[in-house]
Parts: sequence; C-alpha cells; structure tokens
Amino acid sequence: LCAQLAQRQGTDVWSWIKDISGPIAALTLALALFQFWQNSRLRKTQSQTDAAVRATNEIDSFYEDRSVWVALRLLDYGHMEIRKNEHPTAAPLDVTKEMLASALTFHRQTGETAEAKLAGRVYSTNERLVRDIFDHFLARLERMDILIKEGVVSAREFGELFSYWFELLGEIPNKNDQIVHMSDRRRHALWTYIRRYKFDGVIRLFRRY
Repeated sequence: LCAQLAQRQGTDVWSWIKDISGPIAALTLALALFQFWQNSRLRKTQSQTDAAVRATNEIDSFYEDRSVWVALRLLDYGHMEIRKNEHPTAAPLDVTKEMLASALTFHRQTGETAEAKLAGRVYSTNERLVRDIFDHFLARLERMDILIKEGVVSAREFGELFSYWFELLGEIPNKNDQIVHMSDRRRHALWTYIRRYKFDGVIRLFRRY
C-alpha cells in the first residue's frame, strides 16, 4: 500500500515516515514527561494537604483532650473544681493548691511504709484522680514530642500555640519571663513528678523551646 501510494504521489513515503518519526517521538516523550510532572505535582500537593490535615487534627486532639484541659488549668489557676465523672449531678472535686502539690508528690517522699505503699494507701482516692489526669496529660506531651520529631507537627507552629504554657511551666524560670504566677512549690512538684516518673519526652519537648 505504501509503495502504491508512493508511486501515485511521487513521494517516498518511507522517507516521509522517517522524517516525521523523530518529531513524533520527541512530542510523545514531551507529553509523557509533562504528564509525569503533573502527576508528581498532584501527588505532592495531596501529600502536603494530607500532612497539614493530620497535623491540625493532632493539635486539635491535644487541646480537646479533657485531661490536658484540666491539668493546664490546675497549673494555671492553682485552685479549681473538677468533675469526678461525666454524670452531671456528681459532686465536683475541689482541688486546692495544697492538694495539687500533695497529689504530685513523688511516692518515696510520703514517708509511708513499704506495706502501706503496696496496699495502695499512699494517696487518697482524690489524689489518685489528680495523678491520673496528670499522667495522661504528660503522656500527651510526650506524644507531641514524637510527632514533632517525626515531622508530623511543625515545631514552630506548636511552639507558638503552646508558648504561654512553655513560659509558665518551665522548670527554671527565665528572668525575662512575664508569666510568673506559678508558685515555686507547684513548679517543683510538677518537675519532680516529670523527672522521677521518667516522662523523658516532656523534658525533650521543653528543651526544644
């Protein structure tokens, strides 16, 4: 067929095909590269969007956690009432500054006997409730340290969002701090608790800032 077409048209079809095969191949390659670039850009954009959504969800989850909310306000105000459970008619627990410091006392500083410790009588029921809240709060801070380390949450963004608490709760107050209303007793109790119970992720997190 090509030979007949060449005879009729007086044209070397094979030469013509040869002449255009180079530009067609180049165009095909260019289109393939453009499609690859476009797909890569879309994947990158989607990946960035997914990462941003996950980071936002992690931070929202942190601040919406009730134990985090309660612990931060106990440290901020020093005295508040908290619910023992979710029942609306349950009597609230009145947590004073003294009770907070007592609840966070390391167990070896209580002076109790080994038998009493094993029997679980070192802390009152209300003190154990406060300790459970702080255990959960500190565990969430450790998780945030891991998320920052893994690049899931931006260190800069979390530092800006948590800046008030970094200044208020720092183990060693800075002379330029303006947020200074946390008592030395509460600060000492908190950081003794953090260090003695090996919340090392919390220490790393504060060290970042």
